Amino acid sequence: ALSGALSILPNHGGQPVPPLSYMGDLSGGGLFCALGVVLALMEREKSGKGQVVDHAMLDGIANLSTPFYAVSKQNPGLLRLMLTVLGAKSPYYQCYETRDGKYLSVGPVEARFYDELLARLGICADTIPSRDDLKQWPEITERIRQAFKTKRRDEWVEIFEGSDACVEPVLDLQEAPAHPHNAARGVFITKDGVPTPAPAPRLTRTPGNIGEMEAFRGQGTRDVMAELGYTQEQINALLEKRIVE
Repeated sequence: ALSGALSILPNHGGQPVPPLSYMGDLSGGGLFCALGVVLALMEREKSGKGQVVDHAMLDGIANLSTPFYAVSKQNPGLLRLMLTVLGAKSPYYQCYETRDGKYLSVGPVEARFYDELLARLGICADTIPSRDDLKQWPEITERIRQAFKTKRRDEWVEIFEGSDACVEPVLDLQEAPAHPHNAARGVFITKDGVPTPAPAPRLTRTPGNIGEMEAFRGQGTRDVMAELGYTQEQINALLEKRIVE
């Protein structure tokens, strides 16, 4: 919020919506901090001296917002247009629900990609208002919404396969690892029976490895109590009485 970033993120009716922990803890915090450590280590190779990496999430988030700050100063009108188009207010940059209650991500910002979207949806371009007229966006959005509601998500995926319409399925955490592209790319690997994102970025000579998975609550209870001399009967009794977990 203090960085200004929250004010330009997509919102509902003007009310800012926090972006989970992606922007703060992970991107603005962890990634920038890791980058700072790498920079300090590289500099040490030249100077032989160490230094403190002083980083705050606020600093990182502000840096992520650099392009928007530049545009806001040079061309405020362009910034407003960017936020309108990219802020889930335009008919060609948002998610649409399908007949089975699932969603598709739609983002054909360029005109020729948008034309491909209409063609695959079966909407004649001559029968729909111009997308350049912002006042007509609600009507365009409704036409596209109605079209997507006529088929299931996976049916639309087949229809848009190989197109440049910038339409992709919104996958949940169970579906994503099994998606053909993700499987071919090796985006996810299985560790201890749990699908998890593979290390990124990828290095050709020294690729990263997945460390030990975080233990869940109670995972080692039986082993620890057995080491302390408890019998299996005693352990079972304590677990049943919820004295231990």
